[in-house]
Amino acid sequence: MTAESSTRPLHDPYLVAAEARAVLSCATDAGLVVEGAPDVLRDDTLGMAERDGVPTLTCSPAGDLALAAARGAGAVLTVDSALAGPAGARPPSVTVSGRLSLAGLEACPCCEYERQVVRLVPEQVALQLTGPDGVGTSLTVPVEEYAAPAHALNRGYLQRCVEHAGRCHPEELRASVALAAGVPVERLIAAELADLTAGGVDVRWIDDAGAHVTRLVFPRAARTPAELAAMLRRELGAGIC
Repeated sequence: MTAESSTRPLHDPYLVAAEARAVLSCATDAGLVVEGAPDVLRDDTLGMAERDGVPTLTCSPAGDLALAAARGAGAVLTVDSALAGPAGARPPSVTVSGRLSLAGLEACPCCEYERQVVRLVPEQVALQLTGPDGVGTSLTVPVEEYAAPAHALNRGYLQRCVEHAGRCHPEELRASVALAAGVPVERLIAAELADLTAGGVDVRWIDDAGAHVTRLVFPRAARTPAELAAMLRRELGAGIC
């Protein structure tokens, strides 16, 4: 959350929506219940991502989920956050209820098969919080606020970007950090990005002289994921995004 959030009440619709989007953007465990399709989770090709606040699933084109989406079945998705909650508290979770719809086919990046894209259009959203005392609270998230473009660069999305750079582009990241730090790449033992915001990112690295960190500040704050990617490419090179 932003510095401003510390002075705003927990029930503020903006903050509740921002946290809900963050959970969906950086989720860990997920559960899906689909009307008339009790075995939908048996599809071992099932995948899930968040696109503009809409849970977007991929599955077999002939599977139960695709058939349910074709008839506009209702569904309830519950996801747990991969982000840490407050000290002593469980990470938050989000429940999204709505109707499934087909959204075309896309090529699988790891095989020659196509997968069906299915959207769960949010009709109701709830954020579940559990305090250090184990007491749970469920907050209704206004769907209009939840879908607002202002939440595109939520903290879950930003964390996912950092993880993506380290997991999928490790060599490009090492080269970019070496260039940004003015250190020969062969001297780098490890490199990572951290604390990504709309306005900048920390570059951390370890070399034979020890551990270091420097903050790269963007020329202006990014307002959209596309602008954020452009800022990262500008500072760190095209291979990062």
